[in-house]
Amino acid sequence: MNARLDPRRHAGDIEVVAPWYAADGGCALHRYLDEEFVPRFLGELAAGGPADQRWTQQDRFAGSAQPVLRLPLHGAFYLLACEVRCVQPGRPALDPRRVVDAGCVVRRLDGSGERAWRLAGGRPLGWQPLAADQARLDPHVQRRLVAARRLPASALRAPYDGEEIHPLRAQLARDAGGKAHCVLWGYLPLGGSAPGQRQAPADDDPAALELGSEIAWPLGGRGQWQTADGALLQNGAASAALSGLLRVLVLRYRLGSDGAALQASLAGLAAALPLRQADGSPWQRDGHVYSLLDWLREAESALQEWLNTPSPGSYPPLPAGGGGLSLSLDAATATQWRLALANAREALLGTLQEAIELPRYGQAAGDVYRVWPFVRTLDACGCERVSFGPPSFAFRVAAPWEPEAAKPRVISLPGLDALRRGMARGASFRMPADLGSLLAGLRGKDKAKDALDGNAPQGPAFDFGMLCSFSLPILTICALILLMIVINLLNLVFRWLPFVHICIPWPRREGES
Repeated sequence: MNARLDPRRHAGDIEVVAPWYAADGGCALHRYLDEEFVPRFLGELAAGGPADQRWTQQDRFAGSAQPVLRLPLHGAFYLLACEVRCVQPGRPALDPRRVVDAGCVVRRLDGSGERAWRLAGGRPLGWQPLAADQARLDPHVQRRLVAARRLPASALRAPYDGEEIHPLRAQLARDAGGKAHCVLWGYLPLGGSAPGQRQAPADDDPAALELGSEIAWPLGGRGQWQTADGALLQNGAASAALSGLLRVLVLRYRLGSDGAALQASLAGLAAALPLRQADGSPWQRDGHVYSLLDWLREAESALQEWLNTPSPGSYPPLPAGGGGLSLSLDAATATQWRLALANAREALLGTLQEAIELPRYGQAAGDVYRVWPFVRTLDACGCERVSFGPPSFAFRVAAPWEPEAAKPRVISLPGLDALRRGMARGASFRMPADLGSLLAGLRGKDKAKDALDGNAPQGPAFDFGMLCSFSLPILTICALILLMIVINLLNLVFRWLPFVHICIPWPRREGES
């Protein structure tokens, strides 16, 4: 009978506490600035535990009141450590073999409580409110319900629901006096993202979804209908509302070319809106009433040029032979346009919602986090118990572009005498025949100048694609030269050159090229 007992069972209570070498009472976070951080931590643990925690005072960028954790791209890595012991006289270490598993969760501090990074079906939902009575429950929802016998054990095979867990490993270590400690340690990743959640409109008016700064009333934004609002085009002069409408229809939805099939509602409204002559009669050409959609199709290129100027004039390019035409609508038609524009924008945002992800760790004033460790064990009855330990200190996470967090990276550039040696054996690009023919005709400074002037030669008419290799050293130097040219040009406006780069003489050593 005893042979069938789970060796992981134990009698008595346990507690998760800070490691014996930590100065404060929370679980410890250790920073390492090299990729060999695991062997280094284990070596320090065997020697009595990591003792250098000065980084918590040093890494407080931009006046942050909390330590700021750097990202892996900054060359920094963090390990979490705590220990498990039995609640008995002498507080002996728990045998690591009795640990079912262990992990930690990261929670964001929120004014009145905490928020948990939740997953549903294995997919991230983002930061969700965490009720106070759930803070010490098992983060794995299915596992919690199975332990309470509210779900069968087969539920554990379903995709994960609950807080995201980072695993911890149990290991026995000894302090300077030889006392054993069951240490839980593991890597703390600082990545992750969730699909962006769009806010619902402030009210039920779909027109509020179209930015008023993009299309003026009566085709966007808010306002009170006046009779004069319906005049979009008068004697060839466009109103602000029509200019915004043309910008959206031409540049975003490409209604003049291939966008009509994708935006059937907008195309239908544009086809039903005729251009009119001075006497108010619809303008016709070749017996056909000329509509806004016809205008977009015929003058698409000219309208693009007109809209892409910094401040387009009031007279847009009109169809040939049109003269001073007018375009107007009534209040009901304006409402239909606002609804159609709002729906088209929502449909476009819906297709991008899955692709646009929000990073897990933000840099706003309220983005403060801490880590909670926990351990799962089996009691004497074979029931699984979850014990949480004290949280880590509150911290923030550095932005990828944080200048104080960046670790200097040294890239050796080739000398000019090395650029002509060897073949181009770097990056390779597979090109279709038409693109390969175009690039083949750009060799030589005169031909490149013709291309910049808009007279690009087509080169030989290849019937096959090309595989082109480029020299990475030359590409690097070209990119560096172009970067410095752009920086110096923009420095005339921003005066930022002293902050962009710093050059320090590098003395040449004997035998160094």
